[in-house]
Amino acid sequence: MLVAGTRCFHCGEPMAAGGAVRDAGRAYCCGGCAAAAAWIAAAGLEGYYHTRVEPAPLPQPATDAALARWDAPAFLAIHAPERAGHRSITLVVEGIRCAACAWLIERALAREPGVATVSVNAATARLAIEWRAATPLSHFVALLARLGYRLHCPAREDAGEAADERRASLKRLAVAGLGAMQAMMLSEALYFGAGELGDATRDFFRWVTFLVATPVVFYAGWPFLAGAWRQLRLRAPGMDLLVAVSVLLAWGASVLEMFRGGEAVYFDAAVMFIFFLLAARHIESEARRRATAALDVLARAQPELALRLDGAGAAATVAVEEILPGDRLRVRAGDALPVDGELMDAPAELDESFITGESRAVAHAAGDLLLAGGIVLGSPLEIRATRRASESTIARLAELAARAQASKPRVARLADQVAQRFVVVMLVVAGLVGLAWFAFDATRALPATLAVLAATCPCALALAVPAAVAAAQSAFARQGALVLDADAVETLARVDTVVFDKTGTLTTGQPRISGVEVSRGTRSEALAVAAALERGMRHPLAAAFGAHDDGRPVAGARALAGQGVEGEIGGYRRRIGTRAFATGGAGDDEGVWLGDGRQAIARFDFADAVRPGASEALAAIAGGGLTLELLSGDSPARVSSLADVLGIRRQLARCTPSGKLDHVAGLRATGHRVAMVGDGVNDAAVLAAADVGIALADGAALAQASADIVVAGRDLARLPQLFDTARRARRIIRQNLGWAIAYNAVALPLAALGLVPPWLASLGMAASSLVVTLNALRLARPAGVAA
Repeated sequence: MLVAGTRCFHCGEPMAAGGAVRDAGRAYCCGGCAAAAAWIAAAGLEGYYHTRVEPAPLPQPATDAALARWDAPAFLAIHAPERAGHRSITLVVEGIRCAACAWLIERALAREPGVATVSVNAATARLAIEWRAATPLSHFVALLARLGYRLHCPAREDAGEAADERRASLKRLAVAGLGAMQAMMLSEALYFGAGELGDATRDFFRWVTFLVATPVVFYAGWPFLAGAWRQLRLRAPGMDLLVAVSVLLAWGASVLEMFRGGEAVYFDAAVMFIFFLLAARHIESEARRRATAALDVLARAQPELALRLDGAGAAATVAVEEILPGDRLRVRAGDALPVDGELMDAPAELDESFITGESRAVAHAAGDLLLAGGIVLGSPLEIRATRRASESTIARLAELAARAQASKPRVARLADQVAQRFVVVMLVVAGLVGLAWFAFDATRALPATLAVLAATCPCALALAVPAAVAAAQSAFARQGALVLDADAVETLARVDTVVFDKTGTLTTGQPRISGVEVSRGTRSEALAVAAALERGMRHPLAAAFGAHDDGRPVAGARALAGQGVEGEIGGYRRRIGTRAFATGGAGDDEGVWLGDGRQAIARFDFADAVRPGASEALAAIAGGGLTLELLSGDSPARVSSLADVLGIRRQLARCTPSGKLDHVAGLRATGHRVAMVGDGVNDAAVLAAADVGIALADGAALAQASADIVVAGRDLARLPQLFDTARRARRIIRQNLGWAIAYNAVALPLAALGLVPPWLASLGMAASSLVVTLNALRLARPAGVAA
């Protein structure tokens, strides 16, 4: 009998004494692991156990209801439409731990009937599969579930193309690397044994080098050749044109010299140029991939199925695509919320680390808006769906973030324009260098020209900004923030003033009634009238009256910005808001007044807790040399009190949305760079007007859509991290640009003077690109960690 502590052969989990399943001399923690191991052995895939570096995930067989969703016609029509009798889809795989997992999944699926192609990327946990449409997709899902791997769909639409491009890039790099090694060995014999080799041996080596170099030039180098042709057609010369000219010139001149029995060939220069450039581009693309992989967390957050309740309270399993706003859903403990919805039970605790990055549970009360992807802790709960799955907060943020990562910031576009002009200049310079050397020493004209073209290729200049921006966006994602505008990182680093909204931004946004003073009538009547007037209003104070709403009708209700709400109740005009608006009285205080426009009926006091970490966050931001301001529509006394607590010296109370807009516009007009932090619907305009708008993920959807950066979680401690990361990104961009310019300034004269051979010039160019890429990757390290 096994003792406690023995680990399962398949998944590595510890086993209790006497609870093991034994088979073929191996011990398993459960029948699922034993069955998975038996299947692997029967499939002839035992090599998996010899190559893996981590144990396999615990098998989790899928239920029939879960499998049915994958074969639903509506699902397949959207995510895997049929083409020529085949379907294809790209999925996110949960449970991949090492390259052996990818090996096992590929071979397990490849042996299944109907599978045309399958590939798994262990680094990005992506599975791309094409199969005959007659075979149900659920068959493959069930197979991987038995092996311990869960599938999530869909991956972003371009994931399949990206995976194909990455495979093609690696193939081209492998061909170029192999060709470079062979070409250099043969070239050494030609360079150093030129005086000792006979003509026949020399020609033989040249022909072999030609046969090695040609597939490198026209297969591995095809992206550069195709890109050069596009640039010529568009009359927009770029790096690809410079590379293509260099490579074709070296290859073509070498072929000509080979046929005419000339003194030297330069196949090695063409091959090395392609290899070094492909290697640098591959490293840069991997840095970008690492940044975009952060969005896969959002893809995994939403489940594929949900429990929808009918009028009688009976639950039915449906695909998330079928959920409509207003549907009642039950979410079991341990399951993720399928859509955004309003909590119908109270209280509830959720794990929202999928977007906040915080592992601690978050408590919610009835009426709270819960975001899709949050995992229910404790007891099951019920929600009322407020959005479709495709319109959920995380789906919308993922789409906006993906769009930002696909666009280029201003500084990157400027670098591209400089690089484009630089290409034209270098083509002219290379031509002049060739002519000068031809007049002085014709035998050195071609190698000098090739060296100039290779050494001055502006790859590092073009990579300097995109690599740093991609790394910064990845760092932001790890810090719980999504960048929705390509220019936001660079602009945030130049901000000198940070303006904060109050309610819902620096406070929790969940005020409660702390006191009621009644002038006429009863307390309950005053609360009921106030609740009726505030019904349907989006201001945070309106929610505080919700529990006192008895449903009495209101006629002609309308809100006046910065003043309050008025309407007719029971034939009488009633107002709630500022003292002047509601009662006609003079002066202002921190209370909310109910009246008829001439006399007071009641006065309400509210309490709203300060957000966790707000004081520390603002102190850290101010310590970085930034000026803090507070704008609020609240009373001067309440605004001043909060400003004193948080150490904000400049504040403006009773500020309407248009007043906030005018204030920020005034700051910008005087030369200030302004970041606005807000969360409400009334902050949307000022968020869009600021240099950088920062919205909170638990705020209004309109505020998020108007923002440049969305910060997850309720803790403001992330804000100073974002400013610090932005400043580090700016420093790295400057370093990269400085290095790229300095390198070209040194490399050009050395190459033009013939002091650098073409292959060494290619190596210098690639090394320069590698330097800026690796420098950008330093942003992946937390601040203060040595490079």
